[in-house]
Amino acid sequence: MNNVTASQNWGTNFSLGRCSADYPFGIALFKGHYTLQNFMQGERVSLQSPVQNYLCVRPPFSTSYYHFLPKSDTAVVQVDMGNQTVTLPMGTSISITGYWTAEGSFTPLQHGTYTLVAGDEWGALALLRFSVN
Repeated sequence: MNNVTASQNWGTNFSLGRCSADYPFGIALFKGHYTLQNFMQGERVSLQSPVQNYLCVRPPFSTSYYHFLPKSDTAVVQVDMGNQTVTLPMGTSISITGYWTAEGSFTPLQHGTYTLVAGDEWGALALLRFSVN
């Protein structure tokens, strides 16, 4: 097993509101072409429905470690709420076809360039740019 100590060092504010997922990572989508040095200056679009929060960064619980099982993306997590131990998959996938407006309506991705940034609680960031034609 690989014991990874929880960090709570999110570095960049990826807070997406109340969490419904159990992942120590998350993503943010920005309109435009950005780098890891300037993406926070971009226009961020909401990937969360105002009705249902399906994507989140910060887990709804507090933990001191993630104990990854051998050759797996599954982690045993010691939850600080009642000293429970839970086993969680630490991988997910998402298909992004649009974003939510401030008025609560879903808008398909428009023609243009977007920057997708992923981050984890250890402060690591990754960036992907893509274009919609």
